[in-house]
Amino acid sequence: MSLTKSTAIDAALPHGASTEADVDMAYVARVQQGDVAAFDFLVRKYRERIYSIVYNMTSNREEAADLTQEALIKAFRSIERFRGKSSFFTWLYRIAVNTTLSHLKKRRLRRFFSFENVHEEASSQEIIEALSEQNKTEKGALIHELQEKLNEALQNCLLNIGRSWFCLKLKVSVTKRFPRSLAVR
Repeated sequence: MSLTKSTAIDAALPHGASTEADVDMAYVARVQQGDVAAFDFLVRKYRERIYSIVYNMTSNREEAADLTQEALIKAFRSIERFRGKSSFFTWLYRIAVNTTLSHLKKRRLRRFFSFENVHEEASSQEIIEALSEQNKTEKGALIHELQEKLNEALQNCLLNIGRSWFCLKLKVSVTKRFPRSLAVR
């Protein structure tokens, strides 16, 4: 008789592990001992619940899926620090909620700080404060975006100056070539 991964893990559960919390703790102990298949069981068990929570916070399916995956990865990487003071689901829930809140905060800052939407009433101090709150990667992206917008504005300004200069030069040239008497009024 061959055992599947799940039944092999189930067979390794301690006797008396009958409550959901006991079963989760047994699986967590297995993961902490290096059994990745045990974490797969926990992922399958809680993935949809975590996704629902994250989706309710973001109202975006793609973001919810990405954030759920990110939360599960964070949980796997830090499972050694899980001590069982709360249920595994509570611990996983806090990781998912904190991950989502961080994402929403970054998204809100990005949305506010898009140079497309910066209005004249935004002070330079607000822009500097928003830039200082970003991490290095985001700062680099925002500075790059700012440089592009400044270059674009400068090009438009130079084009307008060039057009004005050309029109003025054309007007001077026309007035020099034609006497006043022939000029159309």
